Amino acid sequence: MFKSLKLGLIFALIASTFSSGLFASGSHKQAEHKKKEEKTFHVKGTQKVCPIRKEKVDSDSFVDYKGQRIYFCCSGCDKKFLKDTEKYFKEMKVRGEVAESIQTICPVSGDELEDHDSSVTLAGRKIYFCCKRCVKSFKKDKEKYLLKMGHKKPNAHKAKAHDHSSHEH
Repeated sequence: MFKSLKLGLIFALIASTFSSGLFASGSHKQAEHKKKEEKTFHVKGTQKVCPIRKEKVDSDSFVDYKGQRIYFCCSGCDKKFLKDTEKYFKEMKVRGEVAESIQTICPVSGDELEDHDSSVTLAGRKIYFCCKRCVKSFKKDKEKYLLKMGHKKPNAHKAKAHDHSSHEH
């Protein structure tokens, strides 16, 4: 009886050790991530003016691009923005503006973001990561990971139509 009790305790101890992760593999997710309660992430930006017309933005006119929401003064400006995004992000940086973040996935690991503790600020935007290890990888090859973020077609939301006779896009 004592022998079976000892074997049962040993088995329980071994099972407990494996389930607690002491012998878990060194995978990226297990080694550096703690499971947190599920949240919706949305980090408000500081953008106040349209990157194209330099007029006050309309909250109903925006484009979602590479995890960022960029606002415009009216519909039509989004098309010009999408033709030269880096130019307009750099101009936003000069004005001290940062786009609103709607990013939900780490561009390096592909894991869902659990918080916004790890980030890099680029011209006019902030890129978020699941951990500091991914930040280091991103810094070594920014272009690779920025391209990875750009595979989705941008979602454009148009403001109510207005008279464009006073300006061009």
